[in-house]
Amino acid sequence: MTPRPLIFLHMPKAGGTTLEGIVKRQYPGGRFFRFTGMAENVAAFCALPESERAAFDVLSGHEYFGIHEHVRSPCTYITMLRHPVDRIVSLYHYVRRTPDHYLYNFGFADRRDVEDFVRRPITPEIDNWQTRLLNPRPERFLPVGGVDEAMLERAMANLAEHFAVVGVTERFDDTLELLRMRFGWTDLSYERRNATPGRSSVDELPASAVGAILEANRFDAQLHGFAAELLEAGFLPNDDCD
Repeated sequence: MTPRPLIFLHMPKAGGTTLEGIVKRQYPGGRFFRFTGMAENVAAFCALPESERAAFDVLSGHEYFGIHEHVRSPCTYITMLRHPVDRIVSLYHYVRRTPDHYLYNFGFADRRDVEDFVRRPITPEIDNWQTRLLNPRPERFLPVGGVDEAMLERAMANLAEHFAVVGVTERFDDTLELLRMRFGWTDLSYERRNATPGRSSVDELPASAVGAILEANRFDAQLHGFAAELLEAGFLPNDDCD
């Protein structure tokens, strides 16, 4: 059964734009609110009358876990995570070809390559960002290096306890199959959207660059592994019986 309201927590550069298009097709004529990740966008949503907030069929976008607290109806969460090495490489190349991106205007042009991008951080987005988004809003804005083991544990607990479907980008089709099984969704065809053209392969990165990304995103690496386990577990028979 298609859940209402659905919250799709869209991890940046994790295949979410493609998945968002699929999600919207399941709600013909539905009402959607898209979070941009900007504080004023969240404030605009929270300022809506309670009845209007509850009337949306889908809340999606770059937002943090906990937005459901502003909706009176029980919400269903879904999300999809990506291995941090691939995610950071995708982010780097996306910013590189997007001069009006806010990161480009905050010193990005001085970053010579992916490794330099990570070793001279200019944003928390390259520091365990997926772990941050699965924690309450204040933790999202901790300075670079501020993510800790407790935040990882909370992120894992939130995935396990509050998300009906957890997918991983590397198993996109399996993620769609789990959505079909859980919600009875159809028309799951897709073409990749917002893919970064001309980006280098992770296999082409020097070992030092891979090491730098993993050092800066060690909690996201563990979280991604946990998400993959949850995806796999979603296909196992449910042994709980009344």
